Amino acid sequence: MLTAVAAFLTLGLPGFALRAAALKRPHAVAYALTLNLLSSSGFLIVGGTWAVLSGYVGAKPAIMVALAIACEKNAEARIALGTQFGRARLVNLLISTRGFLALGSALAAIQVGLSVMDWYAYGRAAGAILLGTVLAAAVRDWPLTFRRPRDGSLESMLSLAVASAAAAIRQLDAWIVGVFGGVGAAGVFGAALRMITPFDLLSSAVSVVVMAPSALGDPEGVRRALLRIARWSAAAALVLGAAWPLLLETAPLILGEDYRAAGPALAWLALASPALVALPVTVTAMQGQGLGRRVAGISAVFSAIFLVAIALGTEQAAAAGAAAAYALTTWLRYAGLLVSCAKSWETRKRATLVGQTGEAQFGE
Repeated sequence: MLTAVAAFLTLGLPGFALRAAALKRPHAVAYALTLNLLSSSGFLIVGGTWAVLSGYVGAKPAIMVALAIACEKNAEARIALGTQFGRARLVNLLISTRGFLALGSALAAIQVGLSVMDWYAYGRAAGAILLGTVLAAAVRDWPLTFRRPRDGSLESMLSLAVASAAAAIRQLDAWIVGVFGGVGAAGVFGAALRMITPFDLLSSAVSVVVMAPSALGDPEGVRRALLRIARWSAAAALVLGAAWPLLLETAPLILGEDYRAAGPALAWLALASPALVALPVTVTAMQGQGLGRRVAGISAVFSAIFLVAIALGTEQAAAAGAAAAYALTTWLRYAGLLVSCAKSWETRKRATLVGQTGEAQFGE
C-alpha cells in the first residue's frame, strides 16, 4: 500500500524531468524539480499533522513513514536524472543503502525484542533522508525555480501524471485479493507475486535509460525496437507456457510445501512476466516520443479493467483466479500500447507525406 501511495504521489514528475532534460529544456527540468519538492513537503505536512491530530497510537512511526514517502518521492526525479546523466554508481549505492537501513533496522529490532514495524519505519525514514539529501547535493545541474516555463512543455505533464497514477492504482492487487478472497488467498497471491518482482524491478531500472534515446530518436527506429521487444516477449511467453508443469512446482520448491497452493498463481504470474518486463520500457519509449496522452488513456482504461478483473478472478478461483486475471489484463494492456504506437507511426508517416509535422515538439 505504501508503495502505491509513493508511486501515485510522483505525479509523473520524474518522467517529465527526464524527458525535458533529454530535449535540452533546463528551465522545464528545474520547474519540475521545484514542484516535486513542494508537493513532497505538502505531503509530509499533511501526513504528519493527520498522524498527530488523529490520536493514532503509532503516531511517531506514522510520521516516519510519511517522512520516508515524502523524501523518496522527492528523490525519484533526481534518481532518474542522476542515472541518465553520469551518476548511476552513486544512485545504485544510495538505493542499496536505503534498503539495507530499512532491513537492518527491522532485523535489529527482532534481536532486541523491539517493535519490528516501528523500527522498520525508522530505518526506512533514515534511508530516505540519506537518499534525498545526498542526491539533492550531487544532482545540482538544474537550480530550483518558481517561474513557470512558457515553452509549452508543461502540457505533457498531466498525461505523465495520469499514467503514473494508473500504474500506482494497479499495485492494490493484493489488497483486492484480500477483500474478495480473504487473508489466506491474499497471502498465497502475495507470495507468488513477490517471486516475479525482480523482473518488474529490472524493467523499471532499464526504462530509466530509455527515455533520452527515445525522446531524441527517430520514430521508425523506436517502432522497430519496440517490435523486437514484443517478439522476444511473445517467444518467452510460449516457452513459459510449455514449462507450465515445472512452474506449478516452483513455489513449493522455493518456499516449501506450505506454499504449494501458490503454484498455480505463480504459473499464471510467470506467464505475465514477459509483458510485465516489456511494459515499462514500452511506456517510457512512447512517452519519450511524445505519445504521453495515448499512454495515459490506455493506462487509465486498463487500470480500471485490471481492478475489476482481479476482483472477479478472486471470487471465481481465489489466488489462482486473481493471478490469471493479472496475466490476461497485463498482456491486453501491452497489446493495446503496441497497437496505439503502430497507429501513431502510421499517422506520422501520412502527415510527413503531406508535409505536416504530425506531433508537437514536446508532446501531443
